[in-house]
Amino acid sequence: MRATTSSLLQTSRRSLKPNTSSCSSTTTTTTRSVSNRSRTPHDPSHSASARIYTPRKQFLYRSYVDLLEKSQAVILFQPNNLSSAELGSIRRAVKGVPVTKHMMGEIGLEGEQPEEVVSSVAATFTVARTGLLASVIRSLPSSSTPAHTADQLSSLLSGPVALLTVPTLSPPYLKSLFAAVNKSLGYRPPAANHPTALAGSHPTSPRLVLLGALLEKNQLFSAPELVQLVQTLPEMDMLRAQLVGLLEMPARQLLGVTQQAGGGGLVRTLMGLEQGLKEGQEGSAGAVEGEKAA
Repeated sequence: MRATTSSLLQTSRRSLKPNTSSCSSTTTTTTRSVSNRSRTPHDPSHSASARIYTPRKQFLYRSYVDLLEKSQAVILFQPNNLSSAELGSIRRAVKGVPVTKHMMGEIGLEGEQPEEVVSSVAATFTVARTGLLASVIRSLPSSSTPAHTADQLSSLLSGPVALLTVPTLSPPYLKSLFAAVNKSLGYRPPAANHPTALAGSHPTSPRLVLLGALLEKNQLFSAPELVQLVQTLPEMDMLRAQLVGLLEMPARQLLGVTQQAGGGGLVRTLMGLEQGLKEGQEGSAGAVEGEKAA
């Protein structure tokens, strides 16, 4: 009886003991299968790859590259639940802002009016795909956009994003664009001196939040910094006049000194110099004669 019970227990243990050889074989087969798959090169013709590199995405990628390369001001917004009709209204508002040579600080050619509209530098409003735009930003050449600037710009892409791109940088034009966008959304920002307006931190509608801007391809501005820039910088003509004034300052100071010595003052100045030279020469001659007498 005891022998029978012992044999039954041994049989049960053998049946409960896992088949290590079978498991080892299965594991080895699975490992080889995974290893073989990892060594298999990625075929671009596969359906998964085709979904990544569709012609539509290739077109969008190239268009984003073109926008960033040709724009001196790239302003990023986060649209919040804007309908297609509202987005279309923003695009029309941006397109409707006139761009003049006076805004751009250019001097018109002979026979042209200084307020002639310059359509070649008009801004565009684009709702971008965040993933593709991030890839474009990462691929920007470091010669024009430093790596740390591109990284900071990429950090702003945490949700839906829209771009306001301007080929030529003009603070008055940017100010007009902000006003047109706000008007299209029925939003009136608080005045700069209002207690709730902290340095213009609410320049656009909460439904189109200003994130920041890349200016001249290498300078990243936060939203408050951009608002301050737009509100405080004058037109390009005034900036150039101020720069010319600074460059001409030493010449003007020299001119003022000569004007003060002009006319009779200049004659008296020259006579004084002549008298000083004569006195110096007489003093030198007397000293020489004294040495000879000694």
